[in-house]
Amino acid sequence: MMTSSVPKVNSDPQSRVSKSLADSGTTDTTMPFVTEVPAGEIQDYDDTSCHSSISSLDDQSHPLKELVNSSHSSSQEIIDEFNKSSRSMISVDDEEMAKMMSKILLTSSASHSTIGSSLANRAALITAITKLAKNVPACVLRKISKDSQSITDSCQKETLPSLSEGGQSDDIITSNDSDAPYSETYRGALLFVDMSGFTKLAQAINCYFQAIVDEVTTHGGDILKFAGDAIFAEWRVEESDEVEIPHSPTVTTESKTCNLTDLPLGLMNTTSQRSKSSGRRTSSTSTLSLPRSSTRSPTIERETNVEEGTGSGLTGQPSKREILSPKTKKAFVQSSRMSIHNRSESSTFKNAISARELTATDKVKTSPLANQEPREKRPIPERHLNKSRERRNSATNIESNPSSLKGTAFSHGRTKSMPGASSIGDKSTLSKPRSNISKIRQRHSSSSELPTHKLNLEDCVHAAAVCGSMIVNKCADYPIFANSVSGGKGPLVATLNVHCGLGVGAMAGIHVGNDSSRREYLIVGDPIDQVAEACDSAGLGEIKASGEALEYLNRGQTLKHQLRLDKNTKSKTIASRKKIYFSKRRKATWSLDGKIRKPVKPRHKSFEIPFDDMNMANLKAFHRTLSFYVHPVVICDESSEVAVPSTRNGNQAQDRFRAEAELRSVFTIFITPKITAKLTNNDEQNARTFKQLDDIMNVVTSVLESYKGHLRQYIVDDKGIALIATFGLRGSTFPNMVAERALPTCRIIHSALQEELGIDSKVGATLGKVYCGVVGGLNRHEYAVLGPSVNLAARLMVSKNNPGVLVDNEVRKKAKGMNFISFPPVKAKGYADLVPVYKPLTSKEARWGRVNPNFVGRQKETDVICKLSLAMAKEGCPSKILFVWGDSGSGKSAFVVQAISKARKMLILKNRKFVITRNISSEGDSLVPFSLFRSIFRDVLSEQPISDDASRFSQGSYIVDKGVICQELNAPAGFLEIVGQHLLGNAKGKVAKAEKAPEVDDIISFMAQVFIRSTSHAEGVILALDDVQWMDSLSWRVLECIYETSTNILMMCGSRPMEAHPLSVDKTFWAKLTGEGRANGVYSEMTIAGLKKDDIREMAAITLSCEPNEVDDTFCNDVFNHSEGMPYFTSKILENCVRKGQCGRLKSGTIGWKEGNSSSRDGLQFANIEELLLQRLDNLNELTRKVLYYATILGMEFSLHEILELSCNILSIDDNTVSVEDHILIRQALSSAVMEGILCECVQEDAAIGMSRHTTSIGLSRHFIRQSVIDDDDISTKSSDEDDYLFGDIQYSFFHDSWRQVIVSLLLDSYVQDIHRNAAMAIEVRLPDNDMRDYRTKVKLFSHWKGSGNTVNAGKEALGIGKNFKALGMNSHSVSLYKDAITMWKKHEPPEGEERIAGFSPLVLDSLDEENLVTLVQLLTGLGQAIGSVYSGDLSESTEAFRSAFSILGAAPISAEVKDRAFSFPIYSGMFFLLKYGALGNTSDIVEAEIDLVAKFVKETKLHGDPVHYGRALAMQGETFHRLGRFEDGIKSHMKLKEVYDVDKHSARVVASYASDRCAQNFGCTASCYMRLGQANKALEIADHIEYNLMPKMDPKNVHNSAVMVFPILWILKDRGMIDRARKIQEKFVQEPFDTFYGEDGSTPFLSAFKPYKILLEISSVMEGEMESFNDEYYAWALDMKNMENSPKNDAGTGHFGRSPMSVSAEICLRLSKLIEDPEKKRIFIENGMKLSQLAMSGCDGSNGTPKCHTPFAQIKPVFDELTELMKEKK
Repeated sequence: MMTSSVPKVNSDPQSRVSKSLADSGTTDTTMPFVTEVPAGEIQDYDDTSCHSSISSLDDQSHPLKELVNSSHSSSQEIIDEFNKSSRSMISVDDEEMAKMMSKILLTSSASHSTIGSSLANRAALITAITKLAKNVPACVLRKISKDSQSITDSCQKETLPSLSEGGQSDDIITSNDSDAPYSETYRGALLFVDMSGFTKLAQAINCYFQAIVDEVTTHGGDILKFAGDAIFAEWRVEESDEVEIPHSPTVTTESKTCNLTDLPLGLMNTTSQRSKSSGRRTSSTSTLSLPRSSTRSPTIERETNVEEGTGSGLTGQPSKREILSPKTKKAFVQSSRMSIHNRSESSTFKNAISARELTATDKVKTSPLANQEPREKRPIPERHLNKSRERRNSATNIESNPSSLKGTAFSHGRTKSMPGASSIGDKSTLSKPRSNISKIRQRHSSSSELPTHKLNLEDCVHAAAVCGSMIVNKCADYPIFANSVSGGKGPLVATLNVHCGLGVGAMAGIHVGNDSSRREYLIVGDPIDQVAEACDSAGLGEIKASGEALEYLNRGQTLKHQLRLDKNTKSKTIASRKKIYFSKRRKATWSLDGKIRKPVKPRHKSFEIPFDDMNMANLKAFHRTLSFYVHPVVICDESSEVAVPSTRNGNQAQDRFRAEAELRSVFTIFITPKITAKLTNNDEQNARTFKQLDDIMNVVTSVLESYKGHLRQYIVDDKGIALIATFGLRGSTFPNMVAERALPTCRIIHSALQEELGIDSKVGATLGKVYCGVVGGLNRHEYAVLGPSVNLAARLMVSKNNPGVLVDNEVRKKAKGMNFISFPPVKAKGYADLVPVYKPLTSKEARWGRVNPNFVGRQKETDVICKLSLAMAKEGCPSKILFVWGDSGSGKSAFVVQAISKARKMLILKNRKFVITRNISSEGDSLVPFSLFRSIFRDVLSEQPISDDASRFSQGSYIVDKGVICQELNAPAGFLEIVGQHLLGNAKGKVAKAEKAPEVDDIISFMAQVFIRSTSHAEGVILALDDVQWMDSLSWRVLECIYETSTNILMMCGSRPMEAHPLSVDKTFWAKLTGEGRANGVYSEMTIAGLKKDDIREMAAITLSCEPNEVDDTFCNDVFNHSEGMPYFTSKILENCVRKGQCGRLKSGTIGWKEGNSSSRDGLQFANIEELLLQRLDNLNELTRKVLYYATILGMEFSLHEILELSCNILSIDDNTVSVEDHILIRQALSSAVMEGILCECVQEDAAIGMSRHTTSIGLSRHFIRQSVIDDDDISTKSSDEDDYLFGDIQYSFFHDSWRQVIVSLLLDSYVQDIHRNAAMAIEVRLPDNDMRDYRTKVKLFSHWKGSGNTVNAGKEALGIGKNFKALGMNSHSVSLYKDAITMWKKHEPPEGEERIAGFSPLVLDSLDEENLVTLVQLLTGLGQAIGSVYSGDLSESTEAFRSAFSILGAAPISAEVKDRAFSFPIYSGMFFLLKYGALGNTSDIVEAEIDLVAKFVKETKLHGDPVHYGRALAMQGETFHRLGRFEDGIKSHMKLKEVYDVDKHSARVVASYASDRCAQNFGCTASCYMRLGQANKALEIADHIEYNLMPKMDPKNVHNSAVMVFPILWILKDRGMIDRARKIQEKFVQEPFDTFYGEDGSTPFLSAFKPYKILLEISSVMEGEMESFNDEYYAWALDMKNMENSPKNDAGTGHFGRSPMSVSAEICLRLSKLIEDPEKKRIFIENGMKLSQLAMSGCDGSNGTPKCHTPFAQIKPVFDELTELMKEKK
């Protein structure tokens, strides 16, 4: 037996349920009716009594009874059946119901918590929906309700944040997302109400709004939008069944038609019945309201007459008349069918339990007339109706006193019309809500006037017109008074006013957005333009109707009240504050069917959410969808509240309404996409427009979600489209919010709309104190921000000067470290003065430096650049180059910055779309290939998407996807890996090793195409390049290609004088540019010299804060003469004079030298700028100077982290243990240098949250930016100011190179070397894996090791970089790098009287250790190889490098002690190459020199003992003997090679050391030796060995190796009659692998021989009968000499391996001349063949001074002889 007390079930059904919930263990305070009773009363709920109660049901087989009696029934099953069947239990009295409910609650202990939590959650959910629903229009609620009720059990489960404070989640069932955007087209009247006077009085807005909202809802309107201090309201034509108003006060049920007065409450509450056909829930009367004609008696009679099996569920029962008690009637009136916009918070819990359950448990009286037919109601007498109309009209007479308006935040009243206006302290509402009794009486009095037709346009227009006239009557010229000291009315604060516009026509409602962030409801249509024009032309206190609306308004008017448009007007005033110009009474009209139609007046109605039809899944889906339409702040506030139904009265609710408002500093963003959103007659066009509106919504919300901003509103009006977003509200406030979040959001939205959707946009953003809170009435409102800064943001958005993004001065001041361009100030509402506005610069726009606001002079030069820039906008204008020359300190860089800024501003104001980008080269860039385009590509590739599929961007990936730009522009193979990773540093991990490097020319051409393609959308491009004297040669070649292949590009190059700093530009191009280009006007130049004296005077005036005419002439002359007009020196002199107080006001009134400093000698004590800067440095503290020392060694630019790493290394501090104090001290030292003007902070690469730490998503939800949204955990750990200060990296640069030069001059060499050494070590620690370093980092590491004096480490780094450059085909950069590294040994001067050896001091060679010797020889060898690959003509430099290596080997004492001689073997290869091509001279001793060199190589490798190198030396010797005609010696070398070479063991190693299998290649040469000796069989044996044994083991990708091996045997086989075999070998081992692995764009040294070899072998096969035919195109090919000519060097080099390409082409011409019948073509073939044979002969017969090559000579000589004979015959 239970001993604890249990709840007592009260007579009130709500109390009973609440009591049961309390007993179940819930502590929810939403159940206020629980009382405790003794445990002894539990017998009231025993099983017997419960069964007795169930048995008392008329239906003995009721499912609920069966479930209760069943021992296997679960509590949930009983609850579900109870919820389903309680609606039909009309005959059960309260006691029986209470006992049955008790039985259910006590069925098991689990049932208590189940029922309690279920009903409590339902109550909380309905509470939340009720509150949120007040933020959206009724049309949206109708759509959500329809969608949420379509949920099925198979729908997908999602997680919804709990309404509880704990933030837990519930599993809910949601419907599948509908295809966005959903739209509906309808007709209706639109009213636009615009208020004024709130700019500085936002707190009082809701009192004023309340009156307007009440008028709209009273007249049946639906408020669509609160657009700032304006309202859009509509009256929609009723064209669907969902909004149909019945023709009479009756309703049709499934059984019969019954009068609303007689409709049983059970049927009125029946909302969910089982359809016999489908079994699905259907709603029949869920939206019916209590009829207005049924309130005459204290009880409500109701009649039930339901057919068997339907209705109440009481099968076979007779109909009964029942009387509801007053209590039940009150519950029904207040809870069952209350409008959602009029529902009080206290009624929420009543809705948690359906009205069916409440009424089923009430005491019901069975009427003796239950079986009688219902009586027909007597109509209300006409006189009563007339009196009712008079009372109603009197109450709403436009001339009456609107006494319901009362103040909240201020006193609202008029001097005459509102004498009773209350003061500030009055807590009454503007419009006191009527009591339930008054509502019932009004319904009763107007019951006979229920409309008999649906609303048409005439009804809608008239209702909107009446509503608008009432608004201007009550709310125009409305005074606001302050409180007096005594609490009464104080002085007048402001006067609020209103004017309205009325329109009518077709409109479309569009639901845009998604189910992950936000949704918005938009309307488009012609009425929007109508109301805008009407409202704009209406004066304050007036309402105007458009011509279209006037037409419908006149239809119900008498002739007396007909209104007509005035001439040349589009709207007409229909009412003012004191007068209405139309009749509120309308006459009947003839309908289309010929019947009289009485006017229909819209009733005061709102959409009623059918909670009773919804289960928990429906409710959760409704709440989830509804939350997407509501402002996030409202959602956040709602989620944080405890779900307690409020019992506040109206005044308390209004107090809370005001209390939730606040003043906050908010960043407001207005965005207007530049598209036209009009409703047309074309459905496809409308669908595209709606889709575009939806895409815009998704783009903007995606960016806002990434940066944690809020979308306030999305609206379409007459001025276009506008989206309003904010930062700074609850949930979107962050440290450094403006710079890191708000401004990046503005820029990214602007860019994303353009790149994702191709839509241009304008953005205006401001920062200021604004009113933040709910605007509107108590039952219909929205969250908004109001204030002057909000108006200013809208003004900036539509400014004609807006270049894309404009911000105000408050934003500029908060965005520390960012750059802006000032624009003309604007006049804005709420601001007394003109407001300065600015355009924020992105990192790429600001990279060229900060604009100096005090810049003076150079006006003429600036005008030249502006004119050139504007001229580039002309279509087809040829690209131009402008050089700006200037010494260090001349102000060249500052001028470039200033000129760019002026040009950019001018182009923006002239609406010219330009791409402007800049790069500043540094000293180390000359060694980095394509150094210029590291930053340039980052800029231009983000300017315009390459294609729709590539409309993504991220800061870390500026080389776009391989399948996009590379395919579009036909990128050379391997470009993405080579340029993207190796050169531009776009590798997030290890740098990939490219299998094949594209040709440098192809890379250069492609990079030029990328630049041109990426900027093609702009009218012009300005490419500003500073300090180009340090730019690398490959970057110059790309610029040359851009210049020659583009239009509309201006390249502005700043450089120091060329005499002292030569450019690495190609000499031929430079000569053409300065000669022909200057003459054609595409090249121009200017020299920046010193400033003029007037400019110096202006600079002095700015520094001294006076006018130029106030500067003393003597002072001006002294400064000018001392500085020689150099701007930087002048500025420092003036700053120093001010700092030391050397200037002052003189007796003459001018400002000059103070007394005692009357001469320049006293005032200007510094001879030059170096002395002045040195004095400034001495004034710094020790730590700042030490940090500057480190920075100087790091370069012109460096980062905070580099300084910290260097400090840790030098001070031997573990980086992991560096203290916060040390970190802060270094930051402070750098800040001191910044304040002193020595350093400046560089613009970061958009290091905002979501951009640098994470990739952001900027685009549509289906394919938005490769960026993940910021994690909350990351924000929590990175958002504090302290963390940003301590761990954020900052880039610095020296303000001027003069500072760096002065600091370097102070440092000892040993100290400089120590800093360099530690800087190099820091890089190696940070990036220990060499593959993780890009080339810029590698070159920096080399420079530091070089600066440290560590020649070995620096040399090894140079060798590694040079080797990679060679693999990438950029030998020219290898040459520069090797030369730079070799200077480490060459810089030492020899002792007096001694000469250098190979360019080196003998002391250096004597001091070399083994590592230094090996490194130096390798560098010289690499230099020789690189030069030989680059310069095809003059090889003297290459020869000098190899000879120097030989000389050092002989002169260095340590050379004899080196055991591993492999490092010297490449010297022999290089020298062998030069001798083979005659680079060492054309004398007779070349042959002996070559033989001697090879012999030494064989000797060295034999001593070394490695068969790989020894075999390579023997192969080289055999090739030399073969080429020189010493065939027997060649065969002997080959025999030795066969003894040491094993293809299986050594082939791979030989390839690794020498790139090809040089040993295997010797077999072909040996076969040629046998042929020359007449031993054909031996030659054929080697040919067989090559084909069947060697070639299958070679790498087919190494086509060059294969060609060298098989080319010699092709001609052996051909000469022996095996032409077809030769053709197949060439095709199998050479042609097919090349086509497979390299394709048409591939390259190899023997490529020029491929086609001639193929053609000759095919023609020969046909002539010998081995093939039937060959391609007839070969005739045309051979007729064109260009197809067959080849460079002498390449032709001779290929000829060493059997035959040269021109030799083969000559034979082709010979054979075709024999096959052709056409005499003219025959002549051409013979002439071409003769020319080619002569060229081929000259390359191998020794006539050019080189040794004779016997094998190729033997092949061409017969051809030449035969062609000579044919030529004689032709003559």
